[in-house]
Amino acid sequence: MEQNFLLSIGNEKNLPVYLSYIGENEYQPHILRPGGFHCAQIIFCTSGQGWLSIEGREYTITENMAFYLPAKIPHEYKAVGEGKWHTHYIAFDGYASELIMRQLGYGVGGAYEVETKPLDEIFRKIIFAVKSDREYWGYSASAAVYEIIMLFHKLVCISKKDENMANDILEPVLSYIDDNYMNVIELTDLCDIMKVTPQYLCRVFKNSLGIRPLEYITKKRIKMAKQLLVMDPRSIKDIAEAVGYANAGYFCTVFKKYEGISPGEYQKIKR
Repeated sequence: MEQNFLLSIGNEKNLPVYLSYIGENEYQPHILRPGGFHCAQIIFCTSGQGWLSIEGREYTITENMAFYLPAKIPHEYKAVGEGKWHTHYIAFDGYASELIMRQLGYGVGGAYEVETKPLDEIFRKIIFAVKSDREYWGYSASAAVYEIIMLFHKLVCISKKDENMANDILEPVLSYIDDNYMNVIELTDLCDIMKVTPQYLCRVFKNSLGIRPLEYITKKRIKMAKQLLVMDPRSIKDIAEAVGYANAGYFCTVFKKYEGISPGEYQKIKR
């Protein structure tokens, strides 16, 4: 799909950040700009492979990668080989745009591994606003551009293993597990909350917490089971069901794997 919009800017120029261009290229053409571009750009790849050169640094750009190009910085990018390279881009300006990017740590351009699905969702919102041609579409697009910038930064921080930022992103998933550990939880349930792929979710968990999502759920269940085994008069079978295990035998196997003793032995020691 090819769609590219050069926007007519009016009062939006008074905003801290405003949208100048937006579009996507299923077959990204070769771009060579010795003098750079007059707007800053965020470009992300949804499929294919490309090559980027900016200020003497070269990058290979693949699916689930994005790159930031500051305004007026020389750059070049193109598809690798004859295959398609599907890219989405936004170009933005505004009196605070450069300051915002610098304060976030993007004084120079570069390429980053990011989950592009969340970026694409906001991108589609902006495209809808542009196509709808509403009276105040520019203000809606400006808000969405700021949202993309902040999400881009969060996703870059995750890829760099920034634990605090990753925990912030994971908070709704961890809260969901806390509230639902006693029920069946599928990996897809957690992906739907974050709107990411299973592979990406597992990477975020691993980078931030050192374990994968399903292991985190298991540890949560074992932790709650230990509390119940000490304080709750119910049978081991009932306690197993209370923490999400329909099969008591499997619960005992998992419990012993993590604690080194059976639930019954743990109960005798702690009571």
